[in-house]
Amino acid sequence: FGPLTALSDDFQVIQQALAGAERIDELLGIPPEARPEVAELRGPHPGRVEVRDLAFGYHPGQKVVDGVSVSIVPGESVAMVGRTGAGKTSLLGLLSGTYAPWSGEVTIDGVDPRGLAPADRRRLLGVVPQVPQVFEGSIVENITLGDARVTRREAEEALSLVGLDGLIARLPQGLDTPIGPGGTRLSQGEEQLLSLARALVCRPPVLLLDEPAAGVDAETERRLFAALGSQGGSRTTITVSHRLSGVLGARRVLVMAGGTIVQDGSPEQLAREDGWFATMQALEESRWTG
Repeated sequence: FGPLTALSDDFQVIQQALAGAERIDELLGIPPEARPEVAELRGPHPGRVEVRDLAFGYHPGQKVVDGVSVSIVPGESVAMVGRTGAGKTSLLGLLSGTYAPWSGEVTIDGVDPRGLAPADRRRLLGVVPQVPQVFEGSIVENITLGDARVTRREAEEALSLVGLDGLIARLPQGLDTPIGPGGTRLSQGEEQLLSLARALVCRPPVLLLDEPAAGVDAETERRLFAALGSQGGSRTTITVSHRLSGVLGARRVLVMAGGTIVQDGSPEQLAREDGWFATMQALEESRWTG
C-alpha cells in the first residue's frame, strides 16, 4: 500500500496547488486601481486637511466610511475616537492615501496624497501604524527607507527626538546595527519609537497616528507623547484612539460611529453633551475611582 499512499498524498498536494493557482489567477485578473497622475510636491505646505463626502468599504455594498466630511486647519491636534469597527482606522488609511475612496475626495493642502510619489508623500504626511513595521536592514536604513534625500544627520536627529539616541549609543555599530530578522531584536516599545522617528524624519506638516501607545509600557508612552509635545503647534496631528486617555492634548475630538462622524468638538464641549464621549469618560473615570 506504500505506493498508493504516496500517490494519494501527491494527489492532495496537486489539488491544493491547483486551488492556489486559481486564487492567484483571480488576483492577477483584478484590474489595477486607477490612481491620479503623479504630481510633484511644490510650495509651502502648512497642513490643511480637507475631506469631502467620503465613502469607502472593503467589500461591495458594505461601507465602513459613509459620507464623511471634515476640515482640519493647519497645526490643529485632532483625536478620532469611537467603538471598534466605527471606521476610524479606515478613515486614517484614506487620509494617508493607502486606500482609494469609492466616492468623495481627500486633499492635503489641495493635493491628493495618492497622486504623489512615495518619497514626496513622506514629506507631506507621516504615518505611525498601530503595529510598527521593522524591515531587515540597518537602523538608518529603517529610517531613510532608501530615500537618498534623507541624510544620516537627519536620521540621528529624528532618533534623538523620540529618545532612542541612548539605545543607538549602546549598540556597537550604532546607526549601522542590523535589525529585523537575523539582526538585533528591539522591544515593542523601541519598534514603535523607531516608527515615530521614521514618520518625523522628513518633517511632514501632517502626522497620522493609529493608537501609537497601544501595547507599549508607561516609559515608552511617556517618550512618545514627549516627542509629539515637543513639536508644539507646528504640525497637524490626527490620532486614532480607542481610549479617551489617548485624547490627551487634542484640541478637537471627532467621535465616529457606523462609519460617520457623530460628534465634533473640544473634549470639554463633548463632555457636557449627551453622547458616546461623555458615556466613555464616565466609564473610564469610574474604573479609576471605583
